[in-house]
Amino acid sequence: MTAQREIDVVHLRLILVSGKTQDFTFSPNDSATDIAKHVFENWPADWEEEQVSSPSILRLIFQGRFLHGNVTLGARVAPPTAHASVSAAGGAERCCRGSQAKLQQIRQKIKT
Repeated sequence: MTAQREIDVVHLRLILVSGKTQDFTFSPNDSATDIAKHVFENWPADWEEEQVSSPSILRLIFQGRFLHGNVTLGARVAPPTAHASVSAAGGAERCCRGSQAKLQQIRQKIKT
């Protein structure tokens, strides 16, 4: 009988609609709201031209599902997942500016 390994951290790669990426590490207990706030407060310098005005504008996609509110990563991580991807896009005004081809590229990055 094998014991299920507990996950201490979740490594997320944030991908903007533009395709820029940045890796972050979170606790499985962090909620979507916690993640959006942390990303907003630690916005990467090379994403400056895509800075959003509020963490509530960020849309997080994790394992093919939108994360929002109090939903935690731990509720979505299937052990022994060690690395996952998340897509963060600015609100509708940023998201809708991207072409369908660019959105498809992002979806492909998330799958890898």
